[in-house]
Amino acid sequence: MSDDRRRSFDDDDDYNNYDRPRDRRGDAYDDYDDGPRGPSGARRKTWQQAKDSVMIPAYGLMITGGIALLLQIASMVVYILSYAGVAIAGIQNANDLEFVGRMVGSVIGICWHSTIILSGYKMMNLQSKVVIWIGCIFASIPCCSPCLIFGMPFGIWGIVLLCNEDTSRHIR
Repeated sequence: MSDDRRRSFDDDDDYNNYDRPRDRRGDAYDDYDDGPRGPSGARRKTWQQAKDSVMIPAYGLMITGGIALLLQIASMVVYILSYAGVAIAGIQNANDLEFVGRMVGSVIGICWHSTIILSGYKMMNLQSKVVIWIGCIFASIPCCSPCLIFGMPFGIWGIVLLCNEDTSRHIR
């Protein structure tokens, strides 16, 4: 400045340029919404929102797994009582190998359905991603699903929620 005068704020072009839009503090910041944002700019779920979104499939897994577990235990008891009745009556057609096969199948079914119940419980508390994956996959298998077709929608719904980044990042 050749005339030895100081510049005032009125002379500053950047300060007085009201026509240009004001500079944002980043893509993830909004003046009216201070919530965290994902890479696409959409709002991310909070922990409570993630927990609320998994409640229905978690309860569905636990209820259908519980019903299937009770039915599996009841069938095991029927197998035991029928085998004991045949053995007491002294009928020679009692097939020991068939009884052992039914008991092994019942124990596997009890473990299978217990895993689905545990998966629903872990999903409800947002814990153990691996256990939730295993239980949802078990529930999604058509002929092995608890209560046949009733467990499959909850298993698929759980898998979809696990693939959702906003829900998945809250699972410990």
